[in-house]
Amino acid sequence: MSLDTSMYQIRVVDSLQKSIDRSGFWRHRHPRLRQRYGVVLEMLAHELYMAARSERLRHDYSGLRSAVLVGQWRLIFKVCEECRHDQMQERNPLDCCRNEICLPDRMVNIIDISNHYA
Repeated sequence: MSLDTSMYQIRVVDSLQKSIDRSGFWRHRHPRLRQRYGVVLEMLAHELYMAARSERLRHDYSGLRSAVLVGQWRLIFKVCEECRHDQMQERNPLDCCRNEICLPDRMVNIIDISNHYA
């Protein structure tokens, strides 16, 4: 995969966005998590593969990536160009994988905010 220097677009999937929009979403989580979430989204848009210790996940989560937010908290996401290049559309499919919507290759789909050890 060639390294392109143009920015990635960030898309938060509907289910996560609805959770974030609910009052109290951030309340019982790490106190810096909300601030760090915004910082990491910005980092992913500019330096996807080097941002916040971004790494590929394996086994049941293959086709997805994680990035460190704070402490044990991780941002779980899927990169369209990586998914298409590696033909991983069937693993953990999103609406774009099922051709329900059309997204550009340089799209990062934010799927979840998860405690690494939960």
